[in-house]
Amino acid sequence: MSESSQLSKSIRYVVRSPWQWVMDELIKETTTTTTKTTTTEKKTKDDKSISISIIPMTRVSSRQELPSSQLPDPPSSKSKKLRDAHLCLDLLQHEGDKTLRLVQSHHGISAALDGLEDKDELVRTFQRCRIDHLEYAPPSILLRWDTTLQECQNIIVNGTLPTLNSTTTEETTTTPTTVFAVLKEPLSKKGEGIHFVRNVQEIHTVLEQHRQTKGDDFLTEVMEQKGRIPMWILQAEIHPAMLIRDSKKFHIRTYVMAVETRTAESHEVNLYLYHGHEVRIAAEPTAPEDDLATPSRRREAHITNASSVQHRERVLLSQMDELNEYQPSLELFIASAFLRLLPDITRRVAVSAHECSEHIQKHVLGGVDCMMTASGKWYLLEVNKNPDTPSREDGLSQEFQHHLVTFCNDMQQLLTTSSEEGTQFVKLEDLIPKQK
Repeated sequence: MSESSQLSKSIRYVVRSPWQWVMDELIKETTTTTTKTTTTEKKTKDDKSISISIIPMTRVSSRQELPSSQLPDPPSSKSKKLRDAHLCLDLLQHEGDKTLRLVQSHHGISAALDGLEDKDELVRTFQRCRIDHLEYAPPSILLRWDTTLQECQNIIVNGTLPTLNSTTTEETTTTPTTVFAVLKEPLSKKGEGIHFVRNVQEIHTVLEQHRQTKGDDFLTEVMEQKGRIPMWILQAEIHPAMLIRDSKKFHIRTYVMAVETRTAESHEVNLYLYHGHEVRIAAEPTAPEDDLATPSRRREAHITNASSVQHRERVLLSQMDELNEYQPSLELFIASAFLRLLPDITRRVAVSAHECSEHIQKHVLGGVDCMMTASGKWYLLEVNKNPDTPSREDGLSQEFQHHLVTFCNDMQQLLTTSSEEGTQFVKLEDLIPKQK
């Protein structure tokens, strides 16, 4: 038997819920394949080939069962502060009875997206990078959790709420009750803690009710978790928004992956965008009266990422003919925004470069939520570091489940081969048109 025929590869991994069911489905894909080649191709609905890795994969119950857990930390490691990984992959190469460890990749331990995860930090990062005036994100105002009514009046000059540049001065002065802003609780998720407000009094009422309801225990918990007290965000509403399916609002969830590459000479970070974009749609259509002097916004029509099952509708952008033409502009927008943030991302990566063993590849996934105006301008709403995935009980279509499985396959293929070839990942710089 030749030397090459004795070589084989396998992957051992540990994953946290809720991605476990997706990885389990990926294992089924690999174990039911009988071919002895390293990949097989499947066709997507748009007739694009996707390479499905069939390297044998085994899930273990804890990180301590991975071979990489036996690696010593470097002397400079801040092991006590090392964050928990959400997905750990060990790619092993076997030669006869001998196992040669090739790649250990730990998801979520990279600091690349640390300045983007919390809503107030995202605002500060845009300000620090001096790109907030470009309106990649909606205009925003930061408010402390204990802001008084007088302070609200001082911060929000003349009671004028933040609006998009497309909102005219005439609209904000002649009919002020039609202008809503979005007030976001610091640690809110999945549509919770989102308030639509029309004036300073409503803003202060929400802040005061939250402060009285949560109490000092909440602040203690936040301090232990974050080491600081995050601020509230008063943000311009995306209005008028692009509507689909009989006047329903929606937002796009897309994925950006940051992968650190470490050598003896340098420490770099590469940013990738995933081509499989998700569309998350509100439960109910907007109504004509939403543009009139109404006292409130109907959450079922204006919240597109609600946590309750009946509000969830997830489809793929590639399946929606009315949105296909906007995919190039979406990808160019994401690439442009994140590449402008790259100096800040690179700085964070450099500071945390020696937090773990040099044998471990650090990476992090960001779920990027974007919304589009009726005129076709994109806005970045938030970045969810280590995003959740829906469960199978949420009524996901077969196409959407396959999308998630393919995504996990492409992710492990990118990490274990250090190449996006054969996946739906693309480097962000490759999305920027080359200057002639």
